[in-house]
Amino acid sequence: MKSWWLLAMVASLPLTMAFVWHRGGARQETEVSIVRTADLWSPAEAGIGRFVPPASLPDLAGKATNWTQFAGKRGTVILLTSATCPVSKRMTTATIDLAKKYQIQGFGFVVVNVAPDEDAKEISAQKSRLGLPYLVDKKGEFSKTLGAKTTTEVFVVDTARTLLYRGALSDQYGVGMVSDSARNPYLADALDQIVRGEPITIEATHAPGCALASSESVPKIAGVTYTREVSRILQRNCVSCHRPGGVGPFRLDNFKDVKARGPMIAGVTKDRIMPPWFANPAEGQPKWANDRSLSESDIATLQSWVQAGTPEGDPKDLPIPVKYPSEWTIGKPDLIVQLPQPVPVKADGFMNYVNITVPLNLTEDKWVTATQILPTDRAVVHHVLVFITENGRRFTSDDEGVSGFFAGYVPGTDSFVMPAGLAKKLPKGSQLRFQIHYTPNGVATTDQLRLGLKFTSEPPKQELKTVALANLRFEIPPFDPNHRVEARLKVPFDAEIQTFMPHMHVRGKAYRYEVILPSGEKKLLLDIPHYDFNWQLQYVPIEPIKVPKGSSLIGTAWFDNSKENPANPNPAATVRFGDQTYEEMMLGYFNYTGGTGRLRNRLFGGN
Repeated sequence: MKSWWLLAMVASLPLTMAFVWHRGGARQETEVSIVRTADLWSPAEAGIGRFVPPASLPDLAGKATNWTQFAGKRGTVILLTSATCPVSKRMTTATIDLAKKYQIQGFGFVVVNVAPDEDAKEISAQKSRLGLPYLVDKKGEFSKTLGAKTTTEVFVVDTARTLLYRGALSDQYGVGMVSDSARNPYLADALDQIVRGEPITIEATHAPGCALASSESVPKIAGVTYTREVSRILQRNCVSCHRPGGVGPFRLDNFKDVKARGPMIAGVTKDRIMPPWFANPAEGQPKWANDRSLSESDIATLQSWVQAGTPEGDPKDLPIPVKYPSEWTIGKPDLIVQLPQPVPVKADGFMNYVNITVPLNLTEDKWVTATQILPTDRAVVHHVLVFITENGRRFTSDDEGVSGFFAGYVPGTDSFVMPAGLAKKLPKGSQLRFQIHYTPNGVATTDQLRLGLKFTSEPPKQELKTVALANLRFEIPPFDPNHRVEARLKVPFDAEIQTFMPHMHVRGKAYRYEVILPSGEKKLLLDIPHYDFNWQLQYVPIEPIKVPKGSSLIGTAWFDNSKENPANPNPAATVRFGDQTYEEMMLGYFNYTGGTGRLRNRLFGGN
């Protein structure tokens, strides 16, 4: 099998965080120098001490160039990359800074693009930003010689071309995360030790990011083609994001692009990284109207197609293309609410949540049947939460954050159309507060997102209301890998739950919704055994879930504050409730109907 690259991560949405902790409203800096066990790799398995052979690769002009011509007097740093891999892109500034520092100390630097069939313009733009010698491993032969596993690996060889270090640039970048600085600058430490003539302390680490496909055997299904089977699987499950104008970082709506990423598709679907879906499929749990998961049969079909060499098939077998709206999928909005001015998003590092309140100047109540949020630069918007505020009140966690949630945006889900006969109330005189999480991706930019609203002229049959199972007074101890936090809510009238959306931050590990019925029976409503902050999904049951009067709803969250959590900004911190990513939240949002009043969350403390 060719050494194609596969995206072993949530591709378009890296997570931003910082090594900080929060107490009593003051942000305090603290650094914890901890090497995660999972980062380390056996030097013997990594090939440390082996010979790295010369190899000629084309530059962007197509001229064959041997990487050895860029060697320095102390050795050469070979940086693998991809112009479309989000982790590679986010490493741009750190790579430039590191090269400037160590080139003058005698190290040569060369970048090798190991992602096949990337767009020439994207590759050229990346080369221009880096300003370093840049070669392209189109056939994957050089990466195969190196035994490379990801597009972010770094190889340091001495003047005799002996491998001295292999691994990550640092622990600042990872799958679905980037921090403001590195706790462990692995490559810089190795180069410093070479300069000082000392043994390298850490010779090999794993380099998380966009992985190169393995040659693992896969189950075989005979006769699979792109036009007949594969195109239909992708059209149903992937193309809504991976298309021109979609949130995906590349297209999957045509044979050329799909063929180029065939092993990537087989890999991420086999590991169930894509499409993103986290509800436990165990027997007896609710069925979901928006279930994104692939069947075992679909996964086997994709793998068999790759194993067979990605055959195209007869173009006459292609499905009818899906036509997507050019802008508003909910139809032309009745009201568009835009941020008053563009928000600057820096190129690198961590950004606190941006909170912006926008007045609506409504002179009468409005009933909202659909919402859609459109960023002007999707690449840097991780998620958006929109809250209703009234009478000029400031945000309060025990009120607005629990019962005032109005609309949201997450990767792959920018709109919400309410079921027929249901609508949300937008009171006259109210304001909307936008809480936006921006994730810098290597290039400074701006964003001025818009919220589109569709109204109904008649009051709905039922008001769709939102509340959260919330605990705001928890404390997660330092280094605790499995801290449990619970919240309960009494239901004083018959209600029907229409949707669920749990919300935690980077230490969030798992979440579960349950109900205790008036009879005392406990029932599981939604189990998410592996919560992922990168995908703030909403779960919509096929049928609304009836909750009778006198029931108690229970939300249980588990948090991983250990050093083995790669997204953890500081395992030594005692973590409390707070807005920012380096703090935590325990909110089990749900939309419901029923009753004449609103459910109110009364339990804000206790574990």
